[in-house]
Amino acid sequence: MKRDAEEIRCRMPKLFSTLKTQTPREIWCPSSKRSQLKDIPQKGVYVFYCNDIPLYVGRSDQIPDRIRSHCRASRTSAGSATFAFILTRDKWGIWKGPYHDGPFPKTKKERDEEIPIKKGTNIKKIRRNRKTLLEDDEIFNDFKSQVERVKSMKLSVIEIEDAYEQATFEVYVARALDTRYNDFRNH
Repeated sequence: MKRDAEEIRCRMPKLFSTLKTQTPREIWCPSSKRSQLKDIPQKGVYVFYCNDIPLYVGRSDQIPDRIRSHCRASRTSAGSATFAFILTRDKWGIWKGPYHDGPFPKTKKERDEEIPIKKGTNIKKIRRNRKTLLEDDEIFNDFKSQVERVKSMKLSVIEIEDAYEQATFEVYVARALDTRYNDFRNH
């Protein structure tokens, strides 16, 4: 079914209203118990909440699998625990939040450049790319803690089949809820 932009745009407030009426649910992410996420829609947009504050919006055509991936800490898998990795970068002062012109590494050269990072009184020089950051034991331990934090968050999900509508709604919700950890800049 072909949908025009105006039709999609007009659906955003209604979808947002539907999302806002949901009570965010507890999430369970044990990778071996797929049945615990079986009642979540396959396709759509999801929002992570911590203490009733919306922090991150995502979208997927396989939401249960995507939620499980947010709850898996891995040093090597680039797609694991994306939101937890963002939280870890924020904790170490490497990521300052959406629409900030700070130290987000935009190019390969910037990602490979060593920078001083500080957490508390601890300062280290390290490259900003994911692989190098997670090779550091202290940062990886913080990453695992953030994965546990994500597992304890609540979640709202709204089913949206159309990919264009999903993409539009993800941005719409992130702006409407002013989620701190979404970043739509090109990387």
